[in-house]
Formats: sequence, C-alpha cells, structure tokens
Amino acid sequence: MIVNWLVSNYDPDACILNVGGGRLVEITSELVKRVFGLPMGPTDLVEKKKANKKKDVVVQEFRNQFEHTDTKRLLPLQLMHYILDRHDHGRMFVMNFLILYFSLLGETTTNNTVNVRYIPFIQPHVDIKSFNWCSYMVSCLNRMKKAWHGGEDAFRGPMLLLAVSCSYLTSCITKLLSNIFS
Repeated sequence: MIVNWLVSNYDPDACILNVGGGRLVEITSELVKRVFGLPMGPTDLVEKKKANKKKDVVVQEFRNQFEHTDTKRLLPLQLMHYILDRHDHGRMFVMNFLILYFSLLGETTTNNTVNVRYIPFIQPHVDIKSFNWCSYMVSCLNRMKKAWHGGEDAFRGPMLLLAVSCSYLTSCITKLLSNIFS
C-alpha cells in the first residue's frame, strides 16, 4: 500500500521523505505553503489533549451549532454537509472549514470523528491567518509518524502531504529536465 510505503520512508526527526533513487524531499513549512497555500503566520498553534466544552468558549461555540447531534461523534461528512447547507461565510464558516480540513488532511481521530483539539486557540479576537498552519501540518505529520506502529496500523497523519510532496518533487524534476533538454 502506497501510504505505508510513504510513511515508512519518512524520517520525522530530519523531516525527510526518501522517495528512492537517492531522491529526498525535505518536508518543511515552506513546502506546505507552496503546495497547499496555507497561512504561515508568526504564531505557533498548540493543541490540547482534549477540548473542554464547559471551560472553553470557542469549543462551546462550535458545539452549540449542533443542537441535536452528539458532537463527540460528529463525522467529517456530517460537518461537510452542515457547511454546505449554511450560507454563512463568517467566522463560524472559517472555523468549521478549518476543523474539516485538518480532520481530513492534518490528523484524523481513532474513531474518524472531527478533530477539535486546536480550536481552543482560535479565540474570537484572534486573526486565523496569524497562526502558522504550515508548521502545524508538519508537526502533525511528525507526531503521527512517531506514534505509528506500521503494518496494519492505520496512519492517522497527513497522508496527502506525503503523497503530494512526492508528486511535487517528481514534477519539479520533470520541469527541470525539460528546461535542460529543450
């Protein structure tokens, strides 16, 4: 399986993906910015082990949108439909989109529900672009690689980041070769 191969060939301490043939891709915040276009602000994003609905206003604000749904069991597909059914393009749209994005492309949970571990840091007065989302994606990759047991154990980190990085390197080499030989 390609995912296992990519993850097995990633060194989280060096942030290097070995794609074979002596080709290495350094997975950096800058690469994430180039490939995904995420904001790379000056503020690092820190997660909480568990988001607390009662203590945190932002978590409560997120969960209050889903009056008749157990938000501990909210699936990414349900959140996607919720976003599509609303015509809100304000703060809650941005928060919902980020939760969906990073639940699918950052770090999935063991029960495949949405990941809300970082939203306590997205306070109403904070500019979301001020966070370094690129660095956060790389740290998710490193943390999840270190936690991965290999084999049949599902990798819950940003698989797409590894796949796209491999593809990005290949396209850069192809472009370079075509420039040299044209």
